[in-house]
Amino acid sequence: MSGGSPRIGWSPRSSPSDPPLASFQGVTGKRPGPSIESIDAVTLATHDMGRAIEFYTSLGFEQRYGGPKADFTSFHVGAGYLNLISQPADRA
Repeated sequence: MSGGSPRIGWSPRSSPSDPPLASFQGVTGKRPGPSIESIDAVTLATHDMGRAIEFYTSLGFEQRYGGPKADFTSFHVGAGYLNLISQPADRA
């Protein structure tokens, strides 16, 4: 796309011959491809594992693995998992 603001309804296409997503949605009323029915796990990066653990524990998440000094920590939440990975402070 060349400069300026994106047009309303604009979406990237994998090739010039692919129809724009907005056109497909306008005709069918739904998005193309498989629909997402659930997510089993989400992994987030943190610069401060100890503080992140305190936060999610305070929300009632049950810690299953890891800890404040670990590079990876996992919480059980509902039927899924929230995972945390350590990220160096100099990495955004």
